[in-house]
Amino acid sequence: MRGFASLSLLSSAWLTGQLVYGSQEHNKSLRCRCLYGDPCWPSEADFAQLSLELSHPLVKPTPLAQPCYLATTSRAHSSTCSIIAENWDNGTFRSDHPGAMEAPNFETFTSRDGELHACFLNSTLAPTTSHNPIDHSKHHRILLSNFFAQPEALAFGKTEQEVRNELGPNASDALVKSKIFEGNRPSNSIMFPLLTPATLGALIALYEHKIFTQGVVWGINSFDQMGVELGKVLAKNILKQLDKPEDVTGHDSSTTGLIHYYQKWRKE
Repeated sequence: MRGFASLSLLSSAWLTGQLVYGSQEHNKSLRCRCLYGDPCWPSEADFAQLSLELSHPLVKPTPLAQPCYLATTSRAHSSTCSIIAENWDNGTFRSDHPGAMEAPNFETFTSRDGELHACFLNSTLAPTTSHNPIDHSKHHRILLSNFFAQPEALAFGKTEQEVRNELGPNASDALVKSKIFEGNRPSNSIMFPLLTPATLGALIALYEHKIFTQGVVWGINSFDQMGVELGKVLAKNILKQLDKPEDVTGHDSSTTGLIHYYQKWRKE
């Protein structure tokens, strides 16, 4: 535990120094990222050209709140924006949106003022020693090289000139824009000597406490999940039906099939 704590502090100190240096060198903008409607946002023609240069066509999931940015240009957009605003805190409404999977990468990087403090903090974890040191830990060193590279990439990014030097003079503007990374992105790096039960428990406690602290700051109960509560209510009824297949009633075909499979193959 002492090793875990000290290495975490050292890692945090190293990363903080790196990010301070990175923000000094790459402080062109305090915006987390280029937002829809900004001059730096690629045009439809840019996206179309980039899609032609890829092996698979691009999928275009639009941000959930996009109609609200366009509400002043269309009555239809204004009406849609009202629906979005009413359901913004509805988890089912948000997860059903085709762009839901991009939420960690898009929504957490945007805010009303676009300041860097609103950015999502990327976290990486790594032990210094592997439990399976294959070929003198060659595989583990490959993984660690990526672990060290990610915060450096987030801090310093890649400039347009670096991209053009890499791609050559014949690269399209759309391809060049897709490979530019501004940098100056904060991240957390946690290292520990070896993944042990105690270290794993400390990591779990750390992330659980992070969720608790966020709830206190935002004034919400982070662990009052109605969906989990509903599952526990349903579980009480299912528990009474696990003895015999004929007891399993009142469920959909998928749930019934899963319970019957369990009853058939259990050894107890």
